[in-house]
Amino acid sequence: MFDLATGWKARLAGAVLPPRSDKAGWSVDHQSDPAFVEPNLRTIHGNPLAARAIVVAAPGAVGKSTFARTLGAMTSAVLVDLARTELLGGNFFVGGIANAFGIPALTEAAEGRLALIVDALDEAQLRSGAEGFAAGLSDLGKIVAQPGALPAVLFGRSAAAEEAWLVLSEVGLAPCLMEIEFFNEEKAQQYIERKLAVVARRRPETRAAYDRHPESFRTLAGSTREKLKSTPGGDDPRFTGYAPVLDAVCSYAVEDDSLNPQARIAQLAAQGPVALIAEIADAILQREQGKIIDQLKEEIALEGVDTDSLYCPREQLGRLASTLIGAPPPNSPAFANAEMKRAYERMVASFAPQHPFLDAHSAPSNAAFAAYLLVWAMTSGGAPEAARRALATKPGLGSGLLFDLYMLWLNESETDGAGRTERRLKLEDVGPLYAALVSQAGPRQKVSLEIAGEAGENDVEVSFDIEAVGSDGQQDRNYDEIKVSADGVLELRGPLANVSISAPLAVILGDGNAVNVTAPVDIDADVLEFDGREVRIFKSLGSATEELQQVTLSSAEVDVARVEKVSVFSGDLSVSFPGAEAHPWTDYAVEPPAAPNPEVEILRRRMRKILTAFRSHSKGALVRLAAKIDHARMIKRDDLGPRLLDKLLDDGILTTFDAGKRYQLHPDKMAQAVNMDYQALQQQKWSSEADEYLGKLVSKPSSPSSANVATQQGGHI
Repeated sequence: MFDLATGWKARLAGAVLPPRSDKAGWSVDHQSDPAFVEPNLRTIHGNPLAARAIVVAAPGAVGKSTFARTLGAMTSAVLVDLARTELLGGNFFVGGIANAFGIPALTEAAEGRLALIVDALDEAQLRSGAEGFAAGLSDLGKIVAQPGALPAVLFGRSAAAEEAWLVLSEVGLAPCLMEIEFFNEEKAQQYIERKLAVVARRRPETRAAYDRHPESFRTLAGSTREKLKSTPGGDDPRFTGYAPVLDAVCSYAVEDDSLNPQARIAQLAAQGPVALIAEIADAILQREQGKIIDQLKEEIALEGVDTDSLYCPREQLGRLASTLIGAPPPNSPAFANAEMKRAYERMVASFAPQHPFLDAHSAPSNAAFAAYLLVWAMTSGGAPEAARRALATKPGLGSGLLFDLYMLWLNESETDGAGRTERRLKLEDVGPLYAALVSQAGPRQKVSLEIAGEAGENDVEVSFDIEAVGSDGQQDRNYDEIKVSADGVLELRGPLANVSISAPLAVILGDGNAVNVTAPVDIDADVLEFDGREVRIFKSLGSATEELQQVTLSSAEVDVARVEKVSVFSGDLSVSFPGAEAHPWTDYAVEPPAAPNPEVEILRRRMRKILTAFRSHSKGALVRLAAKIDHARMIKRDDLGPRLLDKLLDDGILTTFDAGKRYQLHPDKMAQAVNMDYQALQQQKWSSEADEYLGKLVSKPSSPSSANVATQQGGHI
């Protein structure tokens, strides 16, 4: 156990806070959160009792910043918030200490009287870029490497934390990487008890009610959480031990007037944990509407007014969207006379800023309500562009719950004049959803995005996966074959990893500053635009499989006007698009040789699509679920696809295992058959042997073997 009592205070003993700070983001007056409950930590690499730097990773919205502030307050350490400081770079920490606290503070740091807690690694990585990120952390390494210095503690989302751990390892610090775990049962109950008091004190009326009947509120919150746990999947720690979900439970409990927990619980549907979160949000919106109507009735007669239209959930969400994401404000309801309208607008103006979805600073009160609002704006609220813009410009606004709540909305049907209609995922939402799912991932999880489609088809199919790497009890989750209209533009604004796109789409990569890509990534699109001055390529951390260290980018049309520099820090890059022979792409340009005939060209594309779909298995093999390969999107329903799959199985390039549920790719057999390795296949460096191999399939009759096997195994040929 490494905690405040037995670990942190001992490691940071001797730290003394400077009297003041002269630089933004270098804080000496941070306070611990009254609702703070110390989470359990799991050590991934290294030894926290000896490391000169301790990196703490966690999914989004778990409470990293709260932990960082509290740890700084309890150990008298300086809190460096990289979301508020200047950009990371060389001399960042040495210069920052000197400018914030004076040059003598550098001696205090070297001698163990000044400690640093560094927060927001993920935002710094986005703002500063790879070179600045590495240079800044290397500068920190020089400080904490001094024999008398105290260790530095760094907090960030998993991907940025792992990158920081790697950088600090490369400068010889032997850092420790730890992970914040979701709250267990005991700590979740502690958190609810403390958070209830904090939430209740946001408004005078709820404070008074809570002070009179605290046990009733605790009972209601506890019963709500038990209801959550009893729903299908509700015992997943992402719900039972996730701080934003517990915050939503507390808000729901505090908004009760009847103090009848069982009556409130009966209002909630048992459709699963995500549905319950949505039900909690819905109940709060209905509750707020009722309060406004009751107060209006005391002040003015509402004869002839449709009270259901007053401060309805849609109006509340519209007002919240205007405050939080800059959406246009909603129209007020229609009234029969000016007096009614003035009374209503006056009351709403005083009531809306106290909405349970907002905190005292007009920011989201918690990530669960923020996600609910964003999904509403993207899907039903008529403000999708404002929501996407807010997610792109305010990294802290999104959380993994955005993905879960969007999937809940997507899987429901809606009724219009013609009956029930199926909801559709919008292409423009794929990027934000991918980023939200990435924010859920811990250090031992891998998120992937695949998009497949063919020219001339109106739809493409999108798949999201989150895969547990290792055997620590985490479950894989798959969201497959989601049909999306190919119209529109796919924007992938954040860092990319494990992305495979083979579809006739227009794709934009980058956040305006840089395009950060971590292998494996394979994009073959109609139009590709790079929105950044620099393209940065990295290899996948923790993967020794060379086949999966490739980034390939190809398109029929391209916009590279903004790109000034291409930096391949590790991994391999190949590009194939118009103008790829010019600077700065010259060293990475690949021109696939022409196919001998159209049928071989089709088979080339199918073979590449099939074989590059394989991913690294926990035992090192390249493996894919058989149903993924057998699917019509992968091999198509004409004769050529099944014929190619038969050939690959007959020649041992692919074999089945796990009772036929999975295929394994054997790169050595592929090299023997077609004189191409995995990298050459990804780069489309087609050999004459490969064309000959595929050419034999053009006139060969199809064998029923693989189709029958796939059908028996649940395939879809």
